[in-house]
Amino acid sequence: MIELIGLALVIIGALGLIRMPDVYNRIHASGLISYGLYITILSVGIRTSSVLLYKSFIVVGFLFLVSPAICSMIAHAAYKNKVKPYMGGKK
Repeated sequence: MIELIGLALVIIGALGLIRMPDVYNRIHASGLISYGLYITILSVGIRTSSVLLYKSFIVVGFLFLVSPAICSMIAHAAYKNKVKPYMGGKK
């Protein structure tokens, strides 16, 4: 059941990546995907053997550390390339 919650978060985040107008808004949708992945990986690790549980904690810990850094680098690259944020219909 918990896997379905994680899957729903991933799907909603993927739809957000498609529907959001600019890179700054899409970063928020990628965060939702990350939360869905955390939930899904941990719930699968809990339902299986203890060895896989430890491995899932390692993977989630790595994603927990790397995901904010990646989002920050994407935002910094967009800012350096002078990508304008979406201002509600004005281009």
